[in-house]
Amino acid sequence: ALGSDVRMKENIKHIGTKNGHRLYEFNYLGGRQRYRGVMAQDLLTTRPDAVVDRNGLYWVDYGALGLELEAV
Repeated sequence: ALGSDVRMKENIKHIGTKNGHRLYEFNYLGGRQRYRGVMAQDLLTTRPDAVVDRNGLYWVDYGALGLELEAV
């Protein structure tokens, strides 16, 4: 599972959908590398089975969604 909580990210931009899931481009707080992926908060209603709560932050099992977190 990968850190996918909106509270771990900044400079978030919605870019479309893939496999029925909303996709965003973002960087992790304090990081320069941009990534393309999902927001755990979106999946809490559509695919809660793919979301794990770790110490109050949400992580996503990308494999369960048929997606990968991509560096852009």
